[in-house]
Amino acid sequence: MIRFRVYGAPEAQGSMKVINGRVIHDNPRTRRWRDCITAKALTALRAPIDEPVWVDAIFWLERPLHPRWGVPATAKDLDKLTRALGDALSPRHGRRPLENDARICGWRVEKRWADRDNDPGVLVTIRKEHEQ
Repeated sequence: MIRFRVYGAPEAQGSMKVINGRVIHDNPRTRRWRDCITAKALTALRAPIDEPVWVDAIFWLERPLHPRWGVPATAKDLDKLTRALGDALSPRHGRRPLENDARICGWRVEKRWADRDNDPGVLVTIRKEHEQ
């Protein structure tokens, strides 16, 4: 089992647009966020994983002054946060924690408000098949 924590405001994997033949992401902060996740994951691993894995993630989001609900049922979308995490675990270039994000066989993800015990960020746990 590999567990690591990345601090900072989680960023969602936004939509991509093609402008003049170049692919542009609508959230420029996403790349920096993914790079932080990749670096932390590589530090936690001894070697890239090339076998089935299950990923658990808890995203802690900054609480607004007057939240409408007790849970973060607001932007940022959980599916887009998860997409950014998956892409960070298997980036297109450079060293990668997972040889291929197709090795992810299951996700368990949730959003929570950050509080005095948990700063904004994400806690990631990667379990291999034999650790199920």
